[in-house]
Amino acid sequence: MDVTTIAQDVLELIQTREGGMGTDLGEAERRIKAQLEQIGKAALQWHMDQHAPLGYQGSRRACPCGQKQRFVEHRPRTVQTTLGTVTMRRAYYHCRSCGTGAVPYDQQAGLGSMAVSPGLAKRACALSIDLPFAKAAQKLAELTGLRLSASSVERLTGHAGEVADRIEQAQAACMATWQAPAEAPAAAGRLYLSVDGVMAPMRAGWEEIKAAVCYWRDAQGTLFRRYCARTEKIDRAWAVAEACGLSGCRESVLLGDGAAWIWERVSPVIAPDVQIVDWYHACAHLWEAGHAVHGEGTAACQAWVESLKDLLWEGQIEALLDRLHQTLKPLRSPDKRQALETLCGYVQGHRAQMAYDRFRALGLDIGSGLMESACRTVVQERLKRPGTRWHPPNAQRVLSLRVCHLNGLWDSFWGNRPLAA
Repeated sequence: MDVTTIAQDVLELIQTREGGMGTDLGEAERRIKAQLEQIGKAALQWHMDQHAPLGYQGSRRACPCGQKQRFVEHRPRTVQTTLGTVTMRRAYYHCRSCGTGAVPYDQQAGLGSMAVSPGLAKRACALSIDLPFAKAAQKLAELTGLRLSASSVERLTGHAGEVADRIEQAQAACMATWQAPAEAPAAAGRLYLSVDGVMAPMRAGWEEIKAAVCYWRDAQGTLFRRYCARTEKIDRAWAVAEACGLSGCRESVLLGDGAAWIWERVSPVIAPDVQIVDWYHACAHLWEAGHAVHGEGTAACQAWVESLKDLLWEGQIEALLDRLHQTLKPLRSPDKRQALETLCGYVQGHRAQMAYDRFRALGLDIGSGLMESACRTVVQERLKRPGTRWHPPNAQRVLSLRVCHLNGLWDSFWGNRPLAA
């Protein structure tokens, strides 16, 4: 029987049950969809019944403790699916030696401790990585008619996110033996890694999330990017860069601000060919000193900062430092002197990473606009919402799932049955 014949039969069934349908598209769509959902649920239940008992592996099966688990009975379990609620009968085993029980089918089907199918969990998590859990549950009901409580969505997200977090930790651990993970096509040309920190509200106060974006362009100029974000150390940045082709690229570039952790912890691991202090962060330091010395919003501040930016743009670091020292000499205010001394130390410490004239001549990116966008996309849009306060482990689970989705790994992640992990 072909699809057209089946469709005609379904339409006849609907007309028999509810009478003829008019030509109103919306009403016809609603009524047909409602009937198809009922048919789908019935078909799924019938399919599961046909294969019962599920997961039966004989009267005895091996137990992880080394002994044998004995078949006890067929136990029912009701599960909420994308087609509705169905009940399944699964084989249950028990080991007398270690006292543990097992339901093989639940593991095979990717079912976790909650009575939710992997397909429904995947949909719920796809919403919860963008929306607060209550809104995600509401949106799920609006879009699909499938209802889960906000707490259920949160638990599903937490479980799947914990698995995603463990995967990231395992990939970062490969750094000990320099085993590059393979999760993205290798970059053949110039590869950028941009790193920054973004503050997020935690239960104990505001804490820094360390984020990174790895990006490259192909021969046609198409931009590719991969993200990571961690509430603790950023070892995962190495794994992301390796997965993007760090070892085989023609040239690697590290872009960041002046934060010590970037150059002391990330740079030695990545070992980039070029290190660049982000142009916009460098300019922000000039403005900060200008505000302290000349006053924010004053013409004197504007003129002073713009003259320094010109020197910085042309890579004239010595002339820039001379100008700063000339400004510093007559100052008597401790606060103003401190601001200028801090700026001098910043420029002096990163002078090799501020050769913007040379970087531009080589066609290198000197600004991390993609990093600013990554901070918003990966962290701020989900974690920094009004009234939100996170436990760091919960924040990391959401971030790991969010990164998984943004990096194009969503389907493969769910294909590995994370709920049963």
